[in-house]
Amino acid sequence: MTARPLIGILMMGLQLTGTGSRPDNQGSMERNSPKDLFSRLARRPLQALGFLALAPLAAAVALGLITGCVSSGSEVLDASELRVFEARTFAWVEESVTAPEVEGAAVVRERSDELIAQARQTLTAQLLEKGYRLTSEDGAAVHLALRLDVSEEQRQNDPYFTVDQFERFERGHLTLMAFVPVTYVPVWRAKAAVKLRDTARGMGPGEIRWETLEETRDWRLEKLSSTLVGRMP
Repeated sequence: MTARPLIGILMMGLQLTGTGSRPDNQGSMERNSPKDLFSRLARRPLQALGFLALAPLAAAVALGLITGCVSSGSEVLDASELRVFEARTFAWVEESVTAPEVEGAAVVRERSDELIAQARQTLTAQLLEKGYRLTSEDGAAVHLALRLDVSEEQRQNDPYFTVDQFERFERGHLTLMAFVPVTYVPVWRAKAAVKLRDTARGMGPGEIRWETLEETRDWRLEKLSSTLVGRMP
């Protein structure tokens, strides 16, 4: 993961301290490169002090952009069967789980046995901490199944506050579903998603020039799992 979001936020700080733009001959505001902005900042010590005061905030915001945040949601599919959660016993089953829908993006199922096992293990540990007990399928009051997916998405950024105008990235989705034993009626479903990695960045205007990025996926399963378990009835 690069520090490019931090550069954009620091540029915004320069604008706020009055050093980031200047009127051209027509009275409009001229946008500057990071090099021009920092050069002007060096010539204005008072504005530099104001910029330094904003720097910690910029770094904190950038860290949030770099590490990403988890989006989540849950829904009750059959309110009449929610009693299955009362006994606090569960078992993992290989049952069909609904794929997440992402507007304008292709969603591909993640079929890595190793990753699925890791997600199941992480969820199990957090369920045990919440007071649930892992039992056999026959002895469990609720059956659980999970699904992992990856969506390929693209975003256009405001060129005034960032170096890259376009970004392509992957988002990871973890879905957890609860079923009634024997009948396998779906009772409850929750989804959590997090940005896995940037795959390309593009610059314009006109024809977009794409640069491919080689980043490793970061599923942050602990965070995804805790978000889902926290939403359980």
